[in-house]
Amino acid sequence: MISRQPACEPCRKSKLACDHTHPVCTRCRTSNRAGLCLYRSTPFKRKRPLTSNKSPEEPRSSPSRDPLLTPSARSSRRQRYPNPGYIGSSSHVAIFSHIPPTASDQTVAPQLAEPTAPTTTVDMNDDDVLLQRAADATRLLLAHAPLQSMKDLVNLWLSSGANLALGGALLENTIDSIDLALTSMSTNANWHRHYAEFLLRNSAQALHSNSSLTLAEFCAQFTEHNIRWETLGLFVLAVIRASYDVPYFAPLYSKDHGIYDLRKRCFRVANCALEIALSLDQLNDLQLVLQYENLIVHSYIAGDQSYQYWRRLGDGIASIFALGYHQTNGLERNAPVFLQELRRTAFARIFSADKNMAIFLGRPPRMPRHFCDFQIPSAPAGTSHWDLSSDPSEITPDWSPAAVPSYVAESRWSALCASLKEDILYLQRDKKSDHFTDLASIIQAQAERLWDELPRQFRLEGSLKETTKDGFERDSLASFQLNHLHVLFLLRLVVLPSPATPSQELVTLAEQILATVVALIMLRDQLTNSGTSLMWKIVHYGLPAAGIILLAVLNQRCSSAPVPAPHPRAIQNLTVLAAELSGGSVVQLQDPNYDLISRALSTIHNMLDSITADALRGPGAPSPRTTTLADWEEFQSQLSWDLDLGFWQNLADTPFLGD
Repeated sequence: MISRQPACEPCRKSKLACDHTHPVCTRCRTSNRAGLCLYRSTPFKRKRPLTSNKSPEEPRSSPSRDPLLTPSARSSRRQRYPNPGYIGSSSHVAIFSHIPPTASDQTVAPQLAEPTAPTTTVDMNDDDVLLQRAADATRLLLAHAPLQSMKDLVNLWLSSGANLALGGALLENTIDSIDLALTSMSTNANWHRHYAEFLLRNSAQALHSNSSLTLAEFCAQFTEHNIRWETLGLFVLAVIRASYDVPYFAPLYSKDHGIYDLRKRCFRVANCALEIALSLDQLNDLQLVLQYENLIVHSYIAGDQSYQYWRRLGDGIASIFALGYHQTNGLERNAPVFLQELRRTAFARIFSADKNMAIFLGRPPRMPRHFCDFQIPSAPAGTSHWDLSSDPSEITPDWSPAAVPSYVAESRWSALCASLKEDILYLQRDKKSDHFTDLASIIQAQAERLWDELPRQFRLEGSLKETTKDGFERDSLASFQLNHLHVLFLLRLVVLPSPATPSQELVTLAEQILATVVALIMLRDQLTNSGTSLMWKIVHYGLPAAGIILLAVLNQRCSSAPVPAPHPRAIQNLTVLAAELSGGSVVQLQDPNYDLISRALSTIHNMLDSITADALRGPGAPSPRTTTLADWEEFQSQLSWDLDLGFWQNLADTPFLGD
């Protein structure tokens, strides 16, 4: 006897025969509705009518409401007046808050002290084009990528220990909510528009918080039947991130087919979700998390040199200031412990991203520590890679001796190092100061003190290959070491009269950085992203270190005086770096950083060819080309301390690499 098999939701509601094929039945596949082909977990259990204890005046909080919007409710609403956000002490609002309330204006003074947006709302007719674009992007994504397959991909990615660096704690609570409202609309011809309006109406609602709120209660405001555009945005961003760490996933893509199309379609939905959230002028923690994770994906898809990434980083900084999370009183306002830690983590990650990009691009930082209460998350003891402490006693300014590698711990260390990098940026502009040497010594001492205070379990001792840790911990140890070495590298670089004449200390630091980056490349299949991608480590750490080693070789060739020479192992690491990056398994033509890396590779290959030619000619053989000191000095004047794209272009033009 053949057991009864359940039909998928579209076939069941349309009362059509279903062949029960998983994950997508034949009828849904042929009708281009693969993304809507869902099977209920308990198909033959009769559902009880949902009831609610809420009053009729609160339809949003009742899960029994119809997710399809009526025509009168189709135009979602937003505030007539912009949300002022954080108001500082120099504002007239702060001045007026000191005026005692009188009988005639006793309701005015409290509003000035804690500004809130009026309840008056207006229709969002001007945003109809944006909403339609978001609806079309969602329909196109689900037509080509089954929703259940995308959820399986994200769950597989999470099982490896990877997660979103900031939104990880929220992501795990949102995955199962994506299809709850969608299934009730799947048979409607205009389902994508109704789904977009449903998400929009929820996104227009404020998120509430108080000191007794739990993480589950907080997530309940944007999950299940309260799902918002921000929720969907986080999910599709997780799909994109998972596609980078899971090279082959048969239901959606293979290594060479379909993966770029999936990322492109998810990227459109993610960008629309963020644009809608920003257009509603609802400053909240969920929007901030979505902003950060969106800008990180921009670095993956558009590249670290992309203006879009730079602009969205500025938007994230603007939100930190507008929310008041740069101040202690704003960060702790109406927030339980876990939410305070989430805000501290957001501050730490955006603060460190600001400093790293300022260094990488040679631009001014936009989030000065001088105007912030520098608060960073604690690193409590725990076993989760993404853990928000809920115990106030665990919130301490120092490292917990029992802390384990985690995304929160990496955020804390990155912010501490970024604080010193900001000091180095200011020091670089103050080279003529009489206190320059003293300031450099102070930064050096602070960097060494931070490293000494770091718990032993966060330090990489010995070879990365011989470390008996899992993939996440290995990657985390390398990240901690690279961030520390990067601070010392930048400090040694800025105290030099010219980068073209590197000191022995700088060359040694460059060799250590390059050795760690090469080890990460060789072990890439055994590592789990602990906060920064392998490509990010190559571009931000590996290439500057390689550039200094090349400069040391060139400087040794043209100078008759004793100069620091790279260790032979450094030349070997350069060879491995060039071979791995040229092989196409680390960086490909479609990758956004390909242009920068290809220019650097061309220069490295020319240098390695020159070194090999010298070795083949023998120690006494004359060089086929004579280079004067004037040639070298002319090249020195073209160098830039941040070792960006122009550095590699100038280095390739040096007369030493013309043979």
